[in-house]
Amino acid sequence: RFYSIELLRFLASLAVILYHYKIGFAWDKGYVNLENLSLSLPFYKFINLFYNYGFYGVQLFFLISGFVFAHIYMNKKHLVGLKEFFINRFARLYPLHFITLILIVFYFFIDQDFIRGQFNIERGRFFDLYHFLLNVFFVHSWGLEKGLSFNSPTWTVSIEIATYITFFILLRFLRNNKILFPLILIFLLFSIYKTQLFNFKYTEYLLLFYIGIIVYQFPIKNYLKTFLFISVFLIIASFFGRNFKVLLFCPGILILAIFFDNYINNYNLKNFFSFLGSLTYSLYLLHYPLMLVFLWMEEKNFIFNNFYENDIFILFYIFLLLFFSFISFNLIENPLNKKIRKIFLQKN
Repeated sequence: RFYSIELLRFLASLAVILYHYKIGFAWDKGYVNLENLSLSLPFYKFINLFYNYGFYGVQLFFLISGFVFAHIYMNKKHLVGLKEFFINRFARLYPLHFITLILIVFYFFIDQDFIRGQFNIERGRFFDLYHFLLNVFFVHSWGLEKGLSFNSPTWTVSIEIATYITFFILLRFLRNNKILFPLILIFLLFSIYKTQLFNFKYTEYLLLFYIGIIVYQFPIKNYLKTFLFISVFLIIASFFGRNFKVLLFCPGILILAIFFDNYINNYNLKNFFSFLGSLTYSLYLLHYPLMLVFLWMEEKNFIFNNFYENDIFILFYIFLLLFFSFISFNLIENPLNKKIRKIFLQKN
């Protein structure tokens, strides 16, 4: 297990949450310029990179997913079967997705006017039966949608599902040729990404997933100093020029995390990083439903206007997210994950 990657997953999730804190709260009533943001957002001086660039956490998710999938599936003695692969993915991702989907529907019955104000054509967010069904089948970002819908951030998970399908289809080839075949895929995806040969806006995420597979093949732990230099070079290079920034920065960060993994020897620290990693999915899926609760409370004058500007509030907000994520993982995600796998795969 790569404990540094557990920490990196957690930080990537936190980065997205803080970015959404800005666009969900500060930009809820309209665009706020940078100067006003720096005055209004809590601890802006210290975490402005997360507020402004936290969306890159999504790209990191895909890169990490590629790395982890290579670790789990490409070195197995036997090729994983269709049923086992998809039941495992379903058990891990679907229960909480469906629960948060129903939670947003529940909000509608609590206050229809508020939900209609949050989900409308002007905002590019949709709340209707068509998009509900797309969400039910986890295909709400496959090009069938008109825009974001219901638990909006789950669009990335929908794209991950599509990415996992491509991975399973290609897994036999990836196992047989662990270097050349992923490189060919990366070259093809990069060509599509740069030329816009197909009108598919998520090519970048597929590309990063397969770059993660290649990074897994690097003998990083055998040549620590060399790869430390490579990671630092990639990260620095990503700040110059206009092109390829994400394709340099994300692999650089991942390689750096793997480098530091070699020095994580403390048992308690390993457990702590593993604990943080276990909260990642819940944090990501629960933060938007929680955000809606506070926006509703502001609209009903249960809390003061522009509540998000308060330093204490953001600490309280993050604490609540961590608390609910802990409850979610231990009472919903993990038990349902095990139960579904036990029923369909006869595994304890």
